[in-house]
Amino acid sequence: EHDAKLLDCMRKSNIALRWRMLHHRSAVLRKSASYQEPSTGNKISTEERSLVDLFLLASRFESSLQDSYQQLLKERVDLWKEFKQNVKTKMQQLSSHFS
Repeated sequence: EHDAKLLDCMRKSNIALRWRMLHHRSAVLRKSASYQEPSTGNKISTEERSLVDLFLLASRFESSLQDSYQQLLKERVDLWKEFKQNVKTKMQQLSSHFS
Protein backbone atom coordinates (compact mmCIF):
# COMPACT_ATOMS: atom_id res chain seq x y z
CA GLU A 1 0.00 0.00 0.00
CA HIS A 2 2.78 2.43 0.91
CA ASP A 3 5.37 1.04 -1.47
CA ALA A 4 5.50 4.18 -3.63
CA LYS A 5 6.17 6.31 -0.55
CA LEU A 6 8.90 3.96 0.65
CA LEU A 7 10.61 3.89 -2.74
CA ASP A 8 10.35 7.67 -2.99
CA CYS A 9 11.88 8.04 0.48
CA MET A 10 14.73 5.72 -0.47
CA ARG A 11 15.35 7.61 -3.71
CA LYS A 12 15.34 10.99 -1.96
CA SER A 13 17.70 9.81 0.76
CA ASN A 14 20.17 8.50 -1.83
CA ILE A 15 19.99 11.77 -3.77
CA ALA A 16 20.43 13.87 -0.63
CA LEU A 17 23.41 11.84 0.55
CA ARG A 18 25.10 12.00 -2.84
CA TRP A 19 24.49 15.75 -3.03
CA ARG A 20 25.93 16.22 0.46
CA MET A 21 28.96 14.11 -0.34
CA LEU A 22 29.59 16.00 -3.56
CA HIS A 23 29.32 19.40 -1.91
CA HIS A 24 31.32 18.35 1.13
CA ARG A 25 34.11 17.16 -1.15
CA SER A 26 34.12 20.41 -3.15
CA ALA A 27 34.18 22.44 0.09
CA VAL A 28 37.19 20.45 1.30
CA LEU A 29 38.96 21.01 -2.02
CA ARG A 30 38.29 24.77 -1.91
CA LYS A 31 39.52 24.90 1.66
CA SER A 32 42.73 23.02 0.89
CA ALA A 33 43.39 25.14 -2.21
CA SER A 34 43.33 28.36 -0.20
CA TYR A 35 45.75 27.20 2.50
CA GLN A 36 47.49 24.06 3.67
CA GLU A 37 46.36 22.51 6.93
CA PRO A 38 48.71 20.42 8.99
CA SER A 39 48.15 16.75 8.45
CA THR A 40 45.67 15.24 10.89
CA GLY A 41 46.64 11.65 10.18
CA ASN A 42 43.83 9.14 9.92
CA LYS A 43 41.37 11.06 12.10
CA ILE A 44 37.85 11.41 10.77
CA SER A 45 35.92 14.58 11.49
CA THR A 46 32.54 14.44 13.19
CA GLU A 47 30.84 15.60 10.01
CA GLU A 48 32.45 12.82 7.97
CA ARG A 49 31.49 10.26 10.61
CA SER A 50 27.90 11.50 10.50
CA LEU A 51 27.91 11.21 6.73
CA VAL A 52 29.17 7.63 6.93
CA ASP A 53 26.50 6.83 9.55
CA LEU A 54 23.82 8.23 7.25
CA PHE A 55 25.13 6.10 4.39
CA LEU A 56 24.97 3.03 6.61
CA LEU A 57 21.41 3.79 7.71
CA ALA A 58 20.32 4.41 4.12
CA SER A 59 21.90 1.17 2.96
CA ARG A 60 20.19 -0.76 5.78
CA PHE A 61 16.87 0.79 4.81
CA GLU A 62 17.46 -0.09 1.17
CA SER A 63 18.44 -3.64 2.09
CA SER A 64 15.37 -4.21 4.28
CA LEU A 65 13.13 -2.78 1.56
CA GLN A 66 14.73 -5.05 -1.01
CA ASP A 67 14.28 -8.06 1.28
CA SER A 68 10.61 -7.19 1.75
CA TYR A 69 10.06 -6.99 -2.01
CA GLN A 70 11.87 -10.27 -2.59
CA GLN A 71 9.72 -11.96 0.06
CA LEU A 72 6.59 -10.51 -1.53
CA LEU A 73 7.63 -11.79 -4.94
CA LYS A 74 8.24 -15.26 -3.51
CA GLU A 75 4.79 -15.29 -1.92
CA ARG A 76 3.06 -13.81 -4.96
CA VAL A 77 2.18 -17.14 -6.59
CA ASP A 78 0.74 -18.56 -3.38
CA LEU A 79 -1.28 -15.40 -2.73
CA TRP A 80 -2.61 -15.45 -6.28
CA LYS A 81 -3.75 -19.08 -5.91
CA GLU A 82 -5.39 -18.30 -2.59
CA PHE A 83 -7.24 -15.27 -3.99
CA LYS A 84 -8.30 -17.28 -7.04
CA GLN A 85 -9.73 -19.99 -4.81
CA ASN A 86 -11.60 -17.42 -2.71
CA VAL A 87 -13.14 -15.87 -5.81
CA LYS A 88 -14.10 -19.30 -7.11
CA THR A 89 -15.93 -20.20 -3.90
CA LYS A 90 -17.70 -16.81 -3.82
CA MET A 91 -18.84 -17.24 -7.43
CA GLN A 92 -20.11 -20.73 -6.66
CA GLN A 93 -22.03 -19.38 -3.68
CA LEU A 94 -23.54 -16.65 -5.82
CA SER A 95 -24.48 -19.08 -8.58
CA SER A 96 -26.12 -21.47 -6.11
CA HIS A 97 -28.05 -18.57 -4.61
CA PHE A 98 -29.45 -17.47 -7.99
CA SER A 99 -30.14 -20.93 -9.43
